[in-house]
Amino acid sequence: MQLLPSLQDNDSLYQILYGQQRKAVSVQAISQVGQRDLNRTFSTSLHGMLAGRLAGYNVSYAPGIPGDETFSPTLRGQSPMIMIDGSPARNITSINPEQIESVTLLKDALATTMYGMRASNGVLLITTRKGEKTSGQRISFTAGAGISQILKSYKPLSSYDYARLYNEALANDGQPAIYSQQDLDHYRNGTDPYGHPNVDWRDEVLKKNALTQRYDLNISGSRGNARYFVDLNYTNQAGPFQTASFNKYNTNADMQRYLVRSNVDVQINRSISASLNLHGRIQNNNEPGGFGPSIMQGLLNTPNNAYPVLNPDGSLGGNPAYPDNLYGETVRSGYANLYAREINAELNIKADLGDITKGLWFRIGGSFYTNFTEYIVRVKQNAVYQLYVDPSSGGTTYLKTGEDTDMGNVRESSSTERFFYTDAQLGWTRGFGDHHFNALVGMNYDNRILGSQLPQFFLGGNARLQYDFRKNTSSRPPWATTAPTATTRTAAMQHSLRSGSAGTSPKKASSTPLAQHAEAAGHLRPHRQCL
Repeated sequence: MQLLPSLQDNDSLYQILYGQQRKAVSVQAISQVGQRDLNRTFSTSLHGMLAGRLAGYNVSYAPGIPGDETFSPTLRGQSPMIMIDGSPARNITSINPEQIESVTLLKDALATTMYGMRASNGVLLITTRKGEKTSGQRISFTAGAGISQILKSYKPLSSYDYARLYNEALANDGQPAIYSQQDLDHYRNGTDPYGHPNVDWRDEVLKKNALTQRYDLNISGSRGNARYFVDLNYTNQAGPFQTASFNKYNTNADMQRYLVRSNVDVQINRSISASLNLHGRIQNNNEPGGFGPSIMQGLLNTPNNAYPVLNPDGSLGGNPAYPDNLYGETVRSGYANLYAREINAELNIKADLGDITKGLWFRIGGSFYTNFTEYIVRVKQNAVYQLYVDPSSGGTTYLKTGEDTDMGNVRESSSTERFFYTDAQLGWTRGFGDHHFNALVGMNYDNRILGSQLPQFFLGGNARLQYDFRKNTSSRPPWATTAPTATTRTAAMQHSLRSGSAGTSPKKASSTPLAQHAEAAGHLRPHRQCL
C-alpha cells in the first residue's frame, strides 16, 4: 500500500493532550486537519471551516444571521470540549485560520482520559502557529472576499393563487368563500395594488446577496534565541436585510471583528525555555430593531396579499390581523447592537532536567482570560394603517392599528467573565536501544467567574505511561512515510490515569485505568485505524 502524496506531508505527529505522538504508534481514535485544508473553505467562523473536515464531527447552523455564532458542533451526538494551546477555550470565534497550525479531534476514552470527565464527550484541540526557526522575517498578507446568498428558497404563492386555493379549501370544508370573483380579478390583474396587494416580501426585505471580507497580516520569524508570530485580522460580514438612506444609523444585521495574536517563544538558557501568548478581540454585531429571527419568521408567515408595503400617503400598510409591517420592522424600527471585547494571556515555562537524569523535564503554565459584553437596544414601534374606500361615496379613510413610539435607549444586558487556568507536568522521555519510554504526571486547576454566578473551579490530576519497542532494519516497509529508519515491529502500550473534582465542594473521584495493547512483537502487521 502506498499513501497518496497529499498524505505524505510533515504531519507525522498527532497533537494530543499534554504533548505530541507519532502517528505510527498511535492507537487512539484521532482525526487532524491542518491550516492548508482549513483555508479551502471561506467562512467567518472556525466551525464553518471544520464542517466536513474531521470524521465524526458534525456542524449545524440554523440562524443564518451575520455574527450569530450559534453553531451546534457534535461528536457522536455530544458537544466536545474545546481547548486552545492546551487551555480550555472560552470563545472559538476568536480564532481565524491564519493563526492555526492544526486542529485535532480526540474521540475515544484513550485519547481524552488525561482530562477526565470534562472531556468525556471528546476534545477539539486547536494548536496555534509559532515562529519558524529560520533566520530573517516572513511577512504574509491575505485578503479574501465572498458572497453569501440564499441557495434555495421556496417560491411564495401569488395573491391570486393564494386567494383561489383558500376559497377551494373552505369549499372542501363546506364553508362559503371569503374572496369574491371581483377580488380574484383584482389580484390577477393587479388593478388595485393597495386594496388587493401582491407583495413578494422577500424582495422587499432581503438583498439578493451580502458581501463578506477578511484581511489578515502576520509576521513570523526568529532572532537569536527568540521566535515570534504576530497576526492581525479584520473581518467584515454584511447582512442580508435591505436598508434605507433616510436612516442615520445602521439597521442591517452585520458584523465587524478585529483580532490580534502574538506568540513568542524564548530559549532563556541551556535548560529553560518560555513562551508568552497574547490574544485580543473586539467585535460589533448589529441587527434591525425588528430583530433578525423575528423578521425571518414573519417572511414565512405573511402571504403576499396581507397588506401593501406602503399606503398612498406613505404610511405603513397593515391591519389588525397583521399589526407588524415587515418593511417597517426592517428599516423603521431602530436597531440593536452587541459589543464584545476579550483579552487572553498565557505564560508557559519549561525546564530541561537532563542534568538529573537524561530525558527528565518539568513544565508549568498559566493563563488568564477576561471578556466584557454589552447589549444595547434602541428600537421603536410603528403604527400601521389599512386603506378603506367607502363604496357609496368613494371617499378614503385609514384604519389605524398600534401606536408610534419614540426610539428607546435601553442597556438590555452586560456581563463580565474571568477565567484563570494553571497546570504543571513532570515528564520523562528516554530510549534504551529498541525500547522507548514516555511517562508524565500532572495537575491542573481551572477557576471561572461567570457574571453574577457563583464561582466555579475544577481541580484534577493525571498520569500517562507509554512504551514502544522498535527494531530498526535496513529495509523500509511500504507503509513508512518518514525516514528510512522506519520500524517493522512495534508494540505500544498506553496507560492513563485521571482523577479530579469539580464544583464548589471538592471530592475524590475514582480513577479508571485504561490500557490498550498492540499485537505481540513478532506478529505485528501494518495497521491503519480510521474512525
